[in-house]
Amino acid sequence: MKKLFTTLLLTISLLVAQDVTQENKNNYVRTNIQEFKTAVSFFKNKQYKNALEIFDKLTDSLIDSQKLDFYIGRSNFELGQYEQTLIAYDRILINEPNNLRVKLEVGLTYFSMGLFKEAKKEYEAVLKEKIPQSVKKNIELQLQAINNKTQKDFFTITGIFGMGYDSNINTQTEDDSVYVPNLNGNVNLTTGVNSSLVSEIGAILSHINKVSDTFIYQNSATLYGMKYIHHDSNNMGLVSLNTTPTYLDNNKTYSIGLTLDHVNYNGKRYLNSYSIQPKLSQALNKNLLHDIYFKFTIKDFFGSLNTNNSKVYDLSNKLTYSDDKLGLFTSELILGRESRNNNSSADTISKDYYTINLSHTYNINKKLAFQTSLSRSQYNYKDQDTSFLTHRKDKKHVISLGIIDTFSKNLSFNTSVQFQDNSSNIVIYDYDKYAIKTYIYYSF
Repeated sequence: MKKLFTTLLLTISLLVAQDVTQENKNNYVRTNIQEFKTAVSFFKNKQYKNALEIFDKLTDSLIDSQKLDFYIGRSNFELGQYEQTLIAYDRILINEPNNLRVKLEVGLTYFSMGLFKEAKKEYEAVLKEKIPQSVKKNIELQLQAINNKTQKDFFTITGIFGMGYDSNINTQTEDDSVYVPNLNGNVNLTTGVNSSLVSEIGAILSHINKVSDTFIYQNSATLYGMKYIHHDSNNMGLVSLNTTPTYLDNNKTYSIGLTLDHVNYNGKRYLNSYSIQPKLSQALNKNLLHDIYFKFTIKDFFGSLNTNNSKVYDLSNKLTYSDDKLGLFTSELILGRESRNNNSSADTISKDYYTINLSHTYNINKKLAFQTSLSRSQYNYKDQDTSFLTHRKDKKHVISLGIIDTFSKNLSFNTSVQFQDNSSNIVIYDYDKYAIKTYIYYSF
């Protein structure tokens, strides 16, 4: 009887101990699950350090090891601890070598480490599998980014063809399709006011040489011609060469542009100009860009026009604001001075001036954009006009409206209308004009 009682007591003790052990085990699992949920909450709130501390504690728990390793990898990635990221992902791939999601994460990690060859290998391996179109597109964008990172030279050729109407061809339009050095004096009203159809054709050859991730050379060559119907004496041609060494430093860009321009006018050599332009660009935040530059130009005219030779000094301060909904806004103030090189009798050369430019580009949709621009300029000439015995003062106002249609990646169309008014205290320099132009741009 005593033996039976002892056996019964032992059996009850074992059952109680088993229940306690099971209860403890259940409590342990519940605690782990709760801690995992807390860590995931930290992760979703971008508190990666707090999340990682908990995930690391749970490595010996009963939590799904692959899910845990994925979060450990992602947390380390966000903290910039790429070696630890790869270790976590390797643990997953040992058991699941075809886990495409993890392979993509490995590729992204290699990319962030600057190991572009390894990243490309991972991405191309995933592309061979059956994956959603959206994922495929993202991989292709990443591969393009790798090519851009590893490619040293980039070439682009843009062809330009334009047709338009100018109501006063004896004065220069402010914003032609490419930059043209200002024809000295900018006005020739002694022959009266003539209007004409005008055609423009040109090509811009661009080359970027990437020396390193922080230093590049930007080079360009521009060939451009403007022809007026039945007014050949106003025809103009331009050859422009530019090289701009550029240094990139986080949110700042330092550059110095060197430019040589040659202008033909009325079928003859007209002007050579040489300029140097140091420039600083700084991203103040993700939407606001500040540019400031100083530009020094020497104008060297041919033949009897050499009395117009001058030096030009420009200082520009520019702000550019970009918003996904509102579009692109720019404001610029240019202060300038032009001084003739000799003591000739020319009296329409030396002057001080300023220009205020305001512009806005609004994207109507992915293809269409609407452009507006306003500018005001004032010129105070230093020398007294020998004919009118007064110092010339000009004020110029320009309004421009345009539509850009991006037909494809390579082809776009631009139609614009410009109104220009020049008021002066000397009557022959007082004029107004308008121009309507349409351009086709095609890039190779």
